Amino acid sequence: MKDATTKLLLGLGLLATTSLQLQAEPLSVATVRQAVDDYATRAVSFYREFLSLPNDANDEQDIERLVSYLEARFGELRFATQRLSTSANPVLYAERIVDADAPTVLVYLQADGQPVDPSAWDQDDPFDPVLKAQNEAGEWQAIPWSSTDQGLNPDWRIFARSAADSKGPMTQFMVAMRLLEQLDAAPDYNLKVVIDTEEEMGSPRLAGVVEKHRDLLAADML
Repeated sequence: MKDATTKLLLGLGLLATTSLQLQAEPLSVATVRQAVDDYATRAVSFYREFLSLPNDANDEQDIERLVSYLEARFGELRFATQRLSTSANPVLYAERIVDADAPTVLVYLQADGQPVDPSAWDQDDPFDPVLKAQNEAGEWQAIPWSSTDQGLNPDWRIFARSAADSKGPMTQFMVAMRLLEQLDAAPDYNLKVVIDTEEEMGSPRLAGVVEKHRDLLAADML
């Protein structure tokens, strides 16, 4: 979780810096850091919820629930979404167009994960996130989630399937967008997001989707 918190800060800082290049009064680093610190417990709660969704690319029901969840979350961030159909799992597309004449940035994110063997995990369910701390012997032991009510210890860790790859970066992106909204520093360029649901299968249908929807995906930066 220490690494995730650091990456969240870096991700927010990068988005804020890029956004504020076009704004008259850029936010200070201290303001960004304070916003991240203030939101950290809620970010971890959202992360836990997201990690609870199975995301095996080989399971159509997993992907259906996952895509429906992401449609709702991106909708809350003022993105319009649509599914780009394939012969198997859909690609989820989200966009937030603020000005037809503004630059457009296209972002690639991955939502799926590899199949998992629950018997190889030191917890009941890889999709039931567990908060752990190291004991004096250096062993990771589960601690109650209520421990976060008093704040976050950067030495704790969250154990769950796809915690780093791929739900970590997706959480960072969504939380960063939410914080930029709260800071009245939302990007004033257009954002397009392609969410791959078959990356762990080698993205066999993504190229076809990009070719078919090349006009929809057109952007100035990637």
